[in-house]
Amino acid sequence: MSPSRTNPRSVQSIARVAYAVVAVLPPAILIVFLVGSLFFSGGQVSATMDPKWGVVWAYPLFVVPTVLLVALGAVLVVLAIILAATARDADVPGLRGLLGPTAASIVAAVGFALLAPDGGTRSGDVTFGDQWQGAVVSSVALVILLIGIAVARTRSEDRQSTAR
Repeated sequence: MSPSRTNPRSVQSIARVAYAVVAVLPPAILIVFLVGSLFFSGGQVSATMDPKWGVVWAYPLFVVPTVLLVALGAVLVVLAIILAATARDADVPGLRGLLGPTAASIVAAVGFALLAPDGGTRSGDVTFGDQWQGAVVSSVALVILLIGIAVARTRSEDRQSTAR
């Protein structure tokens, strides 16, 4: 049997797809929360609002635990490291395509911290949940992606200048 070699292109492709799936989970959960609250919680999407019609399930419909958002952010960081380490100039458009879902993941974590707080601190009428920590971890993944894009472009420019 020959030794198994992993093709960097397949690693890049698999990591990119996995990253995209993990990055869209928090925004998808937020959409389910908002739509579910609209239908089942009488249109109440925050603690400061009153139901607008009959309530099937009391607000909040569900609370996303901080540990889930932090874990998803940590997975994004690991995948971002893999993507940045294996990126070439041809991969830059695909990496740029991951910036939007990553930003959406960050916004979703902050949204959950405001709409359905898990723990957190109270300031006046507003309770800001601990889910913001997931936004911080996902922001690290965003920075790693940006660095990976810059490095991939620099590698390509270096190769082109030495080829001349």
